[in-house]
Amino acid sequence: MKKGIKSNRTLIIFYILIFYVILQFLWWGFHIIDLSEQIDTDKSEINSTIRMIIGEAAVFILIILIGAYYVIRSYYNELALFKKEKNFALSVTHELKTPIATSKLFAQTLLKRSNLGETQRKESLEKIIEEQNRLNALVEKILLASSIDDMKSQIQKKPVYIRKTIDSILTQIRETHHVVNNIEKDLTINGMNFILFHYFKI
Repeated sequence: MKKGIKSNRTLIIFYILIFYVILQFLWWGFHIIDLSEQIDTDKSEINSTIRMIIGEAAVFILIILIGAYYVIRSYYNELALFKKEKNFALSVTHELKTPIATSKLFAQTLLKRSNLGETQRKESLEKIIEEQNRLNALVEKILLASSIDDMKSQIQKKPVYIRKTIDSILTQIRETHHVVNNIEKDLTINGMNFILFHYFKI
C-alpha cells in the first residue's frame, strides 16, 4: 500500500514537472515573439521568425508529450506488475499455510492423545504425509515458475513423448496410487521434458 502511495506521488510530481516545462516553453516563446515584433525589420521576416518559433515549439512539445506517454505507460505497467506480484504472494501464502496448519493439527493430536488406536494413528500420520507432499508440490510449482521466467530466453522446444513422461511420474507413485496410462504411445508435444515432467507431476 505504501509503495502504491509513493508511486502516485511520483506520478503527480512528474505531471507537475511536465506542465511546468511546457508552461516555461510557452512563456519563452511569447517573449521571443514579443521581442521580434519590437524589432524594426521587414514584416515578412518577422512572420518567418514567428513561424520558425511556432514550428520548433510544436516539435519540442510533441517530443515532451511522446516522452511523457512512454513514461506514464511504463509507470502503469510497473503498477500492474506490482499488483500481480502482490496477489500472487497472498495466494501462495494462503496455499502454503493450509497444509502447514493441517499437518500441525494432526501432529498435535498425536502428541496430546496417547490413547489413539493404531488405525487412527496411522490415518493421522498418512494425513500428515499427504499434506507435506502437497506442500512440497506447491514449493516445486513456485520454483518451477521462477525457473521458467529465468530460462525464457534459453528455452529450446523439441518434441516430447507424453506417455513416456507420464510413465516416469507414475513409477514414483505406484506404491500409493494405482493409475493406468492410456495415452497414445506416439503422442508428442513441443516443449522441454524437464518442465513438462514437473508440470504433470504437480
